Amino acid sequence: MSTEEDPYSQVCTVSIKPLDGKAEGTCSGILLDTQQGLILTHASLLYPLVEECDPERLRRLVRDGSGDKRIFSGAVNIEVTLPNSDNGLENTFFTNDRTIHPVKLLSQAVQDVRPFVRCKGKLKTIFECKRLRDVLTKLMPSDSWQFVEDISAVENRTEQDNKSGNKAELCYNLLPFFILIKLQNLYPMENVLSVRDSVDNKAGDPVEICATPFGNMSPEVFLNAKSRGILSKVAGPRGVLLMTDARCVPGSEGGALFYCHKRKRLLTGIVIASLCWKNNEWVGLSLACAISEVIGSLKSHLTHDLDKIKRTEYVSGFGQGFIPRLIKHVRCVNVGHNWGSGVVVDSEKGVIMTCSHVLNDAKYSGVHVSDSESSSSEMCNIIYRTPLKSQFDIAFIQQKNVTAHLSEDKQIRFGKAVEGEVVYVIGHAIFRGQGDTLPMVCRGIVSKIVQHNKVPVMLQTTCAVHAGVSGGGVFNTRGQLVAIVVCNSKDTVSGACYPHVNMCVPIETVASVIRHYLQTSDEDILRSLHVRNDAVKRIWSIGTEDCTMISRI
Repeated sequence: MSTEEDPYSQVCTVSIKPLDGKAEGTCSGILLDTQQGLILTHASLLYPLVEECDPERLRRLVRDGSGDKRIFSGAVNIEVTLPNSDNGLENTFFTNDRTIHPVKLLSQAVQDVRPFVRCKGKLKTIFECKRLRDVLTKLMPSDSWQFVEDISAVENRTEQDNKSGNKAELCYNLLPFFILIKLQNLYPMENVLSVRDSVDNKAGDPVEICATPFGNMSPEVFLNAKSRGILSKVAGPRGVLLMTDARCVPGSEGGALFYCHKRKRLLTGIVIASLCWKNNEWVGLSLACAISEVIGSLKSHLTHDLDKIKRTEYVSGFGQGFIPRLIKHVRCVNVGHNWGSGVVVDSEKGVIMTCSHVLNDAKYSGVHVSDSESSSSEMCNIIYRTPLKSQFDIAFIQQKNVTAHLSEDKQIRFGKAVEGEVVYVIGHAIFRGQGDTLPMVCRGIVSKIVQHNKVPVMLQTTCAVHAGVSGGGVFNTRGQLVAIVVCNSKDTVSGACYPHVNMCVPIETVASVIRHYLQTSDEDILRSLHVRNDAVKRIWSIGTEDCTMISRI
């Protein structure tokens, strides 16, 4: 990719350090305006500098939604590290002259060419994206969500911590805030970023994070590392909140979230949280704010125009067109105060496949189903469910008014899973279906297919799986259902769950029974799903008699 076409050249790291050198705030950033030298980053820069901030001005910032450079009690140094695009190495390494060996350059006595440049900066403003604040308050209340590196610091706060203020609470309050920095010694350059409008984002879109892990710690090693994934969820007015399963670590806050279309990279978001905890359980997803929404909030704080930033028309994804169709097949299955997911396997008959444990309290509360088209729910009948702790945790329910023509075929297509292939898990993870109707989408691969007597009995994926996904579908890139999610693994000592290690029922093994039932409506055939095999039981127990290493979700 040539320099003129390189959107990564405008992604950077930002560091704020008081003159006394006691603390340092560092994260990633985006050179948003190449003529004015304006760097956009996230307010996570302030997390380590709480003691350097003026307490009253910090409180006013959170209350009023804006602030300025006087947030700090004393003077600070601001430094921005940008990639050095003009390093002259590209032609050296990509030459057709076979007599040149790149490794020899490492031993030559020439002046080193640094891969980055450093510029001084000045704090211009701190501002809030109010739409982001509203959706975070609604979907991620502070009493159950934390956004800190070490959750034990929240659980084990001392009395002194409580007196001085809860830093975890400050992290939460500053999530919708952003910082604008003006470079003092940048030579104006051409802008190569194109911005994608937030309303064009949808779950399943391929994305890439370009950010610097650990911030300013070692830019020689980490500056502008990339990771890829998909948009797992788009929420809030105009899709202001984005959730992605792309890898993200502390220091990546303020980094760029690009929408990927072939070789193009369109700036679609800015990272706001690399780590999320819900009820003290790690959520393997990262949060971003739609960049067009941040720019909209920023305009009221600037005297000059930002309209020179390139905007682009919606570019449709490639190879992802089946995901919106599959989302319509996934239902939220509500049973009392709990919920799970289900997959419509026959839209004409209204047959939905889910997990037996999702229906655990059904006799007391009934089963209600809601879909992605509306927040209303409908009572369902239970057709069949395997006994609890059965090896194949499967159940079937029936909904009367299933949306017609969910796909070209009345029955969803089944497929055979292959180890290593890309798959998508779709289910109502984390957020309940009612009030937030769209399911979550996560991408990964089939990491393992466990067999007994050459019959697949368990499928594992690397997709991030969370509470509420039980009964959700695992789909391959051809839009075929290859498995039903049952549970993920957990640590028997700490009780922590591992979202990226999950267990599923392979559809290949049960497909013939399901097809037979759909053709005949003979409920007796479903009883064969209740497998009684000690070897299969040991596999699903993961070496423990009471299944303590799995977490029903």
